[in-house]
Formats: sequence, C-alpha cells, structure tokens
Amino acid sequence: MKNLGTIKAYRVAKETPLGYMISDGEKEYFLHRSETLYQDIKTGDVVEAFLYQDKKNRLAATLHKPRVTTESFAFAPVAAVLPGAGVFVDIGISKDILLSKDDLPREEENWPRPGDFLPVRLKVKAGRLIAKLLAREELPQSGKSGLAGETEGYVYMLYREGVLLLTGTYDFISVHTGPRGGFRLGQKLSVRITDQDERGYRGILTDSFVDADKEAILAYLRRHHGMMKLTDKSSPDLIYRHFKISKKAFKSALGRLYKEKRIEILPDKIILIE
Repeated sequence: MKNLGTIKAYRVAKETPLGYMISDGEKEYFLHRSETLYQDIKTGDVVEAFLYQDKKNRLAATLHKPRVTTESFAFAPVAAVLPGAGVFVDIGISKDILLSKDDLPREEENWPRPGDFLPVRLKVKAGRLIAKLLAREELPQSGKSGLAGETEGYVYMLYREGVLLLTGTYDFISVHTGPRGGFRLGQKLSVRITDQDERGYRGILTDSFVDADKEAILAYLRRHHGMMKLTDKSSPDLIYRHFKISKKAFKSALGRLYKEKRIEILPDKIILIE
C-alpha cells in the first residue's frame, strides 16, 4: 500500500469489462470506467491516478484529482457527521474520508457540521486512509498576506473566551469572543482585523453576530408572550444562562432592537413592540 493516498503515474495494463487494470510495475490496481473522466484510454497508455480504498474497502484508482493527498494539504468541506466516531470530509473523489473524533473537540456540539471547512491532509493508519487536521507547525508562516479590514476565516481552535481562525490564505486570526458559546470547528466567521503580531492577526466579530443575537432575543420574547425580565441591568451569568452570549453582546443587540423600534426597554423588563 505504498502508493495509497498519492497521485502517481501508472501504465494501463489491460482493459476489462468494467474498466482497466493499471500497473506501477509491481502491482496492478483496478480503475473503474466511471473513474476515468471518460477519457479515451488504451492499453499501454500512462495515466496519473490517485489510489484509495473504495466503499467496500478494496484498493482502487481514480483519475479524479483529490483536493488533498498524503503529500499535500488543503481545506476540505465536511460531508457528514458520524456521532461518536468523527466526521467525513469530501476530498473530491467518490468516497468521503473519515476524520476521527480524536482530532475533534470533546463536546460534539463543537464538532463541524456539513458545509463547514477543515484544513486537512491524508494519512495512512493501520492500512486505512484517514484525514488528519493540519497541525500549526505544518502550516505556512502566518501574517504575510497583508490582511486588513473585514475578512473571513474558519474556526481552527476553540478557547474558553475566544477562537483562533484560519483564513483561506492560511493566516491565523485570534478573536476574543467573551463567554459566548455555540462556536464549532470549521465554522466560517466574518471578522474585522484590528492588529497584527509575529503569530498572526487579531480581530473582532462583525455585525453578523449582532443580528444573530437580535433574532435570539426576539425569539425568546415571542415564546414568553412579548415580555422578559432580563434587561441590560441583569447579571452576566443570568444573560449567559439564557442566551449563551456576553452581557456586552446582549446590550449591543438590545440597542439595535431599540433603535429599530422593535422593543421597549423599561427599568425592570423588556417588551416586544411587534
């Protein structure tokens, strides 16, 4: 299995009813016709193929170029979540590859969801092809892209009161979020760059999260007959218990709703105007 997870040159040894057998000079591998990009292939041709294990765990080849290999890395979208085991990432071939729970946060609520993006490379472990999250030391040096203003990144690491984002140019952005919860690995966030140091950039969350907080408050008010006892004078712990956001974020969302004339703020309660 020395070529598993890599793209190599193979010679077409023979044609079969379902496809072709290709050879590296030592072993032959099956290339299904559906994996040939419907090229006009003949015996003796040389093709660039990727070796993987199909859905029945058989060694097979494809001419589809994967996003990542054992020799290269890239961002790959999450295709599915397997509770208790990990997530599958789409590397651009017919079979999704498992990224083990060992590479994911302990709490499954912080795991990626389908459509989130993770920086990965492939690895062969116990004869099987798996995905691995890129370690920080495997990435290019951060801070060379000249980021400024607003940008986007994907959650690479979760902290108690912050997240570390990785951009598509492999720059790190450290973002202080306060005790806000609900972030997950691979989630795309919009931030505004505020500073830069030798380890990367620092940034703050943009207004997209104020909008999300506003909707959460409105939903709470609607569930409670248009009134709530939580106000901008409530304790941070009480606010976090109900909305999983900081008091600062709560007050910011209330301020927006008040300016939009969607709520009335009284000394001891908030009333929905809608």
